Amino acid sequence: MDGRRGITRGFAAAAAVAVATLALFGAGAQAASPAAIQGVWSFKGGAVAIQPQPDGTFQGTIVATTTFVHCPHPVGEVMWAHITPELDGSYHGDHQWFYGNCVLDPTPGLTAWRVLSTGSGEEFLRVCLSTPSVGATQPLIAPNGTSAHATFGCIDSSLIEPVPTVGGAPSPGTGPTGGTGSSAGTGPASRGGTGATGAPGASAARTLRFVDFATLPGAQRCVRQGVLRIALQNPQYDPLAAVRVVIDGKRALTVRGSRRLSRGITLRKLPRGHYRVTVELTTVLAQHLSATRRYHGCGAATA
Repeated sequence: MDGRRGITRGFAAAAAVAVATLALFGAGAQAASPAAIQGVWSFKGGAVAIQPQPDGTFQGTIVATTTFVHCPHPVGEVMWAHITPELDGSYHGDHQWFYGNCVLDPTPGLTAWRVLSTGSGEEFLRVCLSTPSVGATQPLIAPNGTSAHATFGCIDSSLIEPVPTVGGAPSPGTGPTGGTGSSAGTGPASRGGTGATGAPGASAARTLRFVDFATLPGAQRCVRQGVLRIALQNPQYDPLAAVRVVIDGKRALTVRGSRRLSRGITLRKLPRGHYRVTVELTTVLAQHLSATRRYHGCGAATA
């Protein structure tokens, strides 16, 4: 997302910024759980999913197209990066900006986030942004929601749902048959074991299965004319990013892009006799699923 800046914020640097924040807003602020920011949040008519990263930061990926100012942020774009938990419970990081003609600006804008609650206890996310500029000051959000140094201003987002996860073998009668089905999930679990918001009674994350993304043709009948069609669909808030098809252990094709994949995939000139088709799915949120089915061509031996 940022080819020139290459920022990696360490927690030592985060601690230094947090000390300055506490000095500005007053000591005694209690840190929220670093995982509080995880979830799918509404943003300017679209949605962004915030997930943890291996280095302890978080990342916000567009899962429903949003238009910020006048430029669209497409599905799959990492709009927020290096989201680092601060000692006072807020987060600091970067927002992807565009030039006036909607060309990506290689310099990100400093941004702050904080999860706040309404009087009724409903969570929302306050995002305070500064436009990219030399010598820009990090925006700050106090525990009471007041902000400072945000040259663009602040936007509030509502929590839509926990980040969807993937897992579980295909259900009998609906998933691949005549072979094997498998899946592996990499998404976060719901917060604190009590639900997505960390509060008792909060909804759990949806579990997406292979059949939510793809439908393989049945294997009960032979394949006519060596053609198979794989129907694909995009579940809400974690659409497909890429599909890889492997036939008898050899890669047949790879298709990328949610829009292209929504049209499905047609396999042609398939082998004669028996063969196995494996479909490997990668979602926008970098989750993975796969399934395998065994087919045979019409006129081929069935023994």
